[in-house]
Amino acid sequence: MTMKDIDIWALVGLAAPATFGAIVGARYRNEQTMRQRGWAFVISVGLGIIGAGVSGEVWHFGPWVTAAISVGISVIGQDVVGAAIVIGEKMRVDPFGTIKAWWNLWWNRSGA
Repeated sequence: MTMKDIDIWALVGLAAPATFGAIVGARYRNEQTMRQRGWAFVISVGLGIIGAGVSGEVWHFGPWVTAAISVGISVIGQDVVGAAIVIGEKMRVDPFGTIKAWWNLWWNRSGA
């Protein structure tokens, strides 16, 4: 395969919706460093591209539906990956305090 065989617009069409979704999902990232934001962005774009491609192939969706799925997966992926990065960082510093904080958050108990 040479560079003449690659259709650049097909690659842009594949990555553009996932990139847009990851940008939308990144707007509320306050607790992350720039490095963590970068990794979350890259991972969520990858999830959007792979997830949309797989769902489009399995359920025979058209290109518009596949693009919408790519945006949705990237937005949700940005939130999930961002939360995992923040939780992982907090677990490294204070594992028991982080577990206790999440336990109290989910079960609505007091912090005492």
